[in-house]
Parts: sequence; C-alpha cells; structure tokens
Amino acid sequence: MSNLLPPLAPHQERAVEFILTHPYSICAVCMGGGKTRIAIEARKQLGLKAIVSCPSYLKLEWEQEIKKWDSGAKYFIDKGKVPESLSD
Repeated sequence: MSNLLPPLAPHQERAVEFILTHPYSICAVCMGGGKTRIAIEARKQLGLKAIVSCPSYLKLEWEQEIKKWDSGAKYFIDKGKVPESLSD
C-alpha cells in the first residue's frame, strides 16, 4: 500500500494557484471544501512561515492536518509561550 497523499482536488489546485499569484487574497471556499489543506499547501509552496488564528477548539484539528499534509513542517500550538526551538 502506498503512503502517497491523495492529490488536491481541482478546485483546491485552482485556489492554491490563486493564492500563489495573489498574495493578499482570502480563501473563501465553502465549508468542507478543504480550506485547511489549501492553506497548508500554499504555505508549503511559498516556503514561508505562517500564523493560523482559529478558535481554541480547532487547534487540535489544525495540528492533525499539518502533520497529515506537511509532516516536515515546524509548528507550535499556542499555550502562552513560543518554544525556543522555533524562534529565530
């Protein structure tokens, strides 16, 4: 069995491409449309750091999605202090 991740859906590919070419855009895909994966993929392709602001009940979901779609990414879940290993 392959460990390859499924490809982006066509609408997700278009959204990532739009974000890459319009840096001040907003991802307004409908609920369940894969905004989290779009954001992770765009950040990965841009090679930039990102801040995700979300309700506290979504922190664990974001952590799981980052691990799933960008397993090599450095991240932290805000609990009041940024770990030294992530600060520049």
